[in-house]
Amino acid sequence: MSPRERYEAADALLAVYELCGSPRLLALAEHHVAVAETHLATCPNAALEVSGV
Repeated sequence: MSPRERYEAADALLAVYELCGSPRLLALAEHHVAVAETHLATCPNAALEVSGV
C-alpha cells in the first residue's frame, strides 16, 4: 500500500472505531499511520505522491 492508501485506510478504520469502539480497529489505524510515516521518512518521493504533486 502507498502512504496515501494507508492514511485513507486509517481514516476509514477510525470512522468504524468511533461507531463500535473496538480497540483492535484503533490499533490497526495507528499501525497504518506509523507505517505511512516511516515510509515517508525513508522515501522522499513518497511525499510527492501523498501531496498529489
